[in-house]
Amino acid sequence: MTTALHYQVLTHPHPLPASTPTTPSTATTYIIITNHNAATVTWKKILVTVPTGDKPKDLTNNPDSIRPGVQGEAHGAQFSRTRNNNIFEAIPGKGFDKMLQGQVLVLQLGNISINASDGLSVLTIDELTEVATTRHASLGILKLPADDIPAPPQPDIPRNFHPEKQLIDTTRKQEPENVKLLWNGPRDAEYTILPDGGTPQEGEQSWSPKMPPARDTTYTLKATHRDKTYYLTTTVHIRKPTYEEGVYVPELQWKPGEPWIHFAEDRVEIRVGQGWSKLSAGTVDTTTVIAEEEIQASKLSATTVATQNLMPLQETE
Repeated sequence: MTTALHYQVLTHPHPLPASTPTTPSTATTYIIITNHNAATVTWKKILVTVPTGDKPKDLTNNPDSIRPGVQGEAHGAQFSRTRNNNIFEAIPGKGFDKMLQGQVLVLQLGNISINASDGLSVLTIDELTEVATTRHASLGILKLPADDIPAPPQPDIPRNFHPEKQLIDTTRKQEPENVKLLWNGPRDAEYTILPDGGTPQEGEQSWSPKMPPARDTTYTLKATHRDKTYYLTTTVHIRKPTYEEGVYVPELQWKPGEPWIHFAEDRVEIRVGQGWSKLSAGTVDTTTVIAEEEIQASKLSATTVATQNLMPLQETE
């Protein structure tokens, strides 16, 4: 006997992938119930049975994970699990058991752990209304192998702006490296590279400056397509940067734990381990001086001197 109400099922995601050993599949199903009749239908309860097991005809092998609920305007309707953990019952809210023509009720089964067997699973609907005995309906859900589901199409907008190489060596004597920027997007868009203001050749989705940058540089891709403008950024790093106006830093160090140099107001301090050496105009302050050839000085005062040749500085008139 045909049910008094109309039933339709939707899944998210769609198509629905079966689980794999490395990628478990979790889904939500929506059961859309509509009164297509000209007359009002008074309903008492609706049961939804989820096929359980590991076979292709089963939807899940873990019905306890399912979270039932009601979507949208429910008017107090409830949808909950029965004593059987794979059977769920919907009952109307008090005073809202009459479903008018065109009225819709949406039942949700969320967090369904899909089993690993692809195939057709069928939800069973048991409908109890005021004027008839229980009527039945079936709703099919198709599970596909994950490999059979194509990846969603990429939007045709500018994207994936990046350098071909993140670190560039511009100091190589033979064939110094240059920046090459790549991106994806519509071929008919207008592209401009900032700050250089360069433009790629028509139809190309790559660009290089005439000369490589002297130091780390952030580039911006400005793309105009169909009255919309997009901005994407990426940064290129230079292995040995050049700073024409110098570098202002209080300290320099190769890496943690290595010797380092500290720039004070009137001197330079060099630290190796726990020892310090200080250099200032006309003065060297250190604990040990080791010279391979000679030291020349008009006056020498030191605790330890290790040298092959120690010569006083000749005074000149």
